[in-house]
Amino acid sequence: MWRETNLFGVYISPLVAYMVASMVILLPLRIAFIRCGLPRWTWNPALAEAGIYLCVLGALVTLL
Repeated sequence: MWRETNLFGVYISPLVAYMVASMVILLPLRIAFIRCGLPRWTWNPALAEAGIYLCVLGALVTLL
C-alpha cells in the first residue's frame, strides 16, 4: 500500500492517487466501449461508466 504523499506541505491520501490512476486507466476503456457500442446497450451510459470506474478503482485498491 502506498503511503501519504506530501504535496507542498499538504498530505494527500493514497486513495486520491488510486482515483487518479483509475481515471487514467478509464480513458482508453471509455474510448473502447464507445467504439464497441456500450452506450447503445445500457439504460444510462453515464451510470455504466461510473460503475466501470468503481470496478477499476476497486481492482487497484485490492491489487496494490
